[in-house]
Amino acid sequence: MIERAMFRPLFSILLPSRNRLELLKHALASIQIQDFSDFEVIVSDNASDPPYADDLEAFASLNVRIVRSDTPLSVTRNWNVAIEAARGDYAIMLGDDDALTPGLLSRLSASIRKFDKPDVIYQMAYHYAYPGVFESEQNGYFCSVNDTGLFDLADEPYELEISLARKLGRQALNFHHEVSFNAQHFVWKLDYVRKIGFAPFFQSPYPDYFACFATFLTAAKIVVVPSPEIIIGIAKQSFGFYFANSRQAEGTQQFLGEQIDDEGLAGGDQRTLEALRHPGSVHTRSWLVAALFVKRALGSQNAVSVDVRRYSRIQAFELAQRAGYLRTLGSEEFWADFKELSPRGQAYTKALLRTFRTLGRVHGFHKPSISHGLFTLLNIYHTPKIHTIDIGPHDNIMDPVRWLARDPANDIVVAPPDSEVVVLSRQLQALNSELSQIHAEHGAALAERDAILSQIHAEHGAALAERDAILSQIHAEHGAALAERDAIVNSSYWRAISPIRNFILRLRRI
Repeated sequence: MIERAMFRPLFSILLPSRNRLELLKHALASIQIQDFSDFEVIVSDNASDPPYADDLEAFASLNVRIVRSDTPLSVTRNWNVAIEAARGDYAIMLGDDDALTPGLLSRLSASIRKFDKPDVIYQMAYHYAYPGVFESEQNGYFCSVNDTGLFDLADEPYELEISLARKLGRQALNFHHEVSFNAQHFVWKLDYVRKIGFAPFFQSPYPDYFACFATFLTAAKIVVVPSPEIIIGIAKQSFGFYFANSRQAEGTQQFLGEQIDDEGLAGGDQRTLEALRHPGSVHTRSWLVAALFVKRALGSQNAVSVDVRRYSRIQAFELAQRAGYLRTLGSEEFWADFKELSPRGQAYTKALLRTFRTLGRVHGFHKPSISHGLFTLLNIYHTPKIHTIDIGPHDNIMDPVRWLARDPANDIVVAPPDSEVVVLSRQLQALNSELSQIHAEHGAALAERDAILSQIHAEHGAALAERDAILSQIHAEHGAALAERDAIVNSSYWRAISPIRNFILRLRRI
C-alpha cells in the first residue's frame, strides 16, 4: 500500500508554535471537523518544552507532520521552517491561536478550480478575542472584520486587477494600511512562493507584513474572497495580546527577536538610516523594516520605494501626542528621544509638541476620542466595518467554530450598517421631537418672553434709535479704520489662516 505522504496534497496547513499546546489543540480541532481530506498539517515545534510529539496522538487522522527545532527560533525563522517543509499545492498559515471555519477547505478548493489555480487567495476574516485579553472587553468577543475596500467590490469571489494589486502594495510601503497584512488572510500557491525570485519567503521581524507587501507587488493572479473565512485569534499568550494592550516592545522582545543591521538595511542612504534610528512606536518601526526588506528583496527592477519622510513624521506625531496631549510619555523620556532626532526632525517634533500642549490646555474633551480623531488625519488605516456576533458564553476559539457549524447563516446574513443619511435623518427626527416637546412644555413661557420683548422695544424705542445714530457717527468718524479692517479680512493672509480660525471657533462651540 502506498503511504499517503507520497501524494502531493492540495493544502499544507502550517502551524508554527512554541509552548502553547492548549491553543495548538484548538487549532487542530478546527481542522479535524473539516469536510475535506486532501491536506497535510505541519506543526513547526519551536523547541517547546516538553516537545509536542507525545501530546498530539488524538489528531493522528490529520496527517500531522511535526518539524522540531532543538533551540528556540524567531517567529520569522520558524515560519520559514514550516513553509519549507510543505508538500502541498497551497499553503495556509494558521497560527496556533487561530482556527479554520467549518467547510473552509471545500470552499477554497472550489475557488481554486473556478479561477484556474491562482497564485494567491486573499480572504476576509473573523476576529476572536479570548476573555480577559482586552480591558474594555473583559468577556472577549467574536466579530467579522472588513478592513479593506477590496471586500466591497463584489459579493462573490473575483479576480483582482493587477494594477490595483500593485497600487496597494506600493501604498503599504508608504504607510497606508489599505489591506490587512495578517498572514491568515492569504492562501499561497507554493509554486508561486518558490519561484518568486528571493528566499526565504518570510523576512523581517514582521514576516506577515513582508509577505503581504511582496505578494501584492509580484503575484500574477490574486483572487479576493469577500466573506469571512478564517478566524484570527487573540489570546493572552499571543503577540496580538501585547499589541492590543500597547505593549509592543515587550511582545517584540518575547516573540520576534530578529536583530536588524540598520546600516546594512539603509544601503548607504542617510535619510533611511535616520528613519531607522528615529525613536517612536516599535510597531511602526517594524513596519518600516518590513518595507525596506521588501525593497531589498525585489531589487531595482521593481522600482519600489519606501517613504521614509512620511514614516518619520508619523513617529514624530506619535511622540509629540503622547508627551504633549495624552501624557503617556514622561518628559524625561521624551527629551531623551528628542536628542536622537536630526535637526530637521527636532524642529518638526517641537512644533507638534507645542500644538499638542496647547490642545491639552482645553478642558472638557474626551482625550482618547480627540486623539483618535487627530490620528485619522494621518490617513494610515482603512476604516474597518466591524460586525459583532453574539455567540453566547464562550471560553476558547472552538466556541465560535461550533457556533458557525451549528448555524452558519446567522453570521453571513448581517444587516448592513446604516448609511450616513439614515443616521442623520434619525438624529434630525429626534431633535424635532425634542423641540416639539420643549415647545409644548414651555409654550406659555415662550409667549410671555415675546410679550416682554415687545414691551421693551415699545418703552425703549428712542434709546435704540439713539444707539443706531451713535453707530452711524462712529462709522463716519472711523471709516478709514473700518476700511483697513475690511482690507485685512479680504487679504490672502487672512484667507490662509481661515482653517485655524474655523478650528478655534469649533473648539469654542464644543
